[in-house]
Amino acid sequence: MNKLIQIEDQEVFTQQLRLVIREELAELLFKINQKPEENKILTRDDIMKSYNISVATLWHRMQDKSIPYFKIGRRVYFYANEVKEAIKRNQI
Repeated sequence: MNKLIQIEDQEVFTQQLRLVIREELAELLFKINQKPEENKILTRDDIMKSYNISVATLWHRMQDKSIPYFKIGRRVYFYANEVKEAIKRNQI
């Protein structure tokens, strides 16, 4: 069986391998830390508690489409990043 990689200096190879692994892990951790906030799903109660708004205010904002939402069955959900943007835009 032939060797695919010839290692002249094992210490240099180990250092290079560690460097590549660290870079890949840092990139993965950055991606992981960015995504949870983007994909976080909130309920109406979460929105009302977080932004201190009433049921009526939330309902009106949903009706005039200033706060985007989606439904699964009869339940209403919101993406956290979309609500944050809408609140900034509309100053609710």
